[in-house]
Amino acid sequence: MKENNNLKMADSEKDSDDSADFVKQSGIYHENLNKMKKSFKDFDDIPLEIEVRLGQSTLTIRQLLELSHGSIVSIDKSAGEPMDIFLNSEYLGKGEISVVEDSFNVRIIRISDSGNDNAKV
Repeated sequence: MKENNNLKMADSEKDSDDSADFVKQSGIYHENLNKMKKSFKDFDDIPLEIEVRLGQSTLTIRQLLELSHGSIVSIDKSAGEPMDIFLNSEYLGKGEISVVEDSFNVRIIRISDSGNDNAKV
């Protein structure tokens, strides 16, 4: 019985150590983030183009020539599926389309760790 109590205590001590490490790491993260934001201050007003790709399709020339007003072209995405987001033609991540006051918007749901998640534009 005594060993079980010691194990429980050791686990709780470990949890508190993990929590302390997390707090220290998040503090360092926020400190580094603030430094990085200050170093980019000179670039605040540079415009960047964001693109949300709804989907893709491949057509033959014949299919292209047959298109007319009202034609429907199927794409490779299903309704509700996350859309690909690109920043200056480089893959950024995934987003969901939303409508706010008659305007389309994109909610970012994942930012890629590297541009390798998807092909570049």
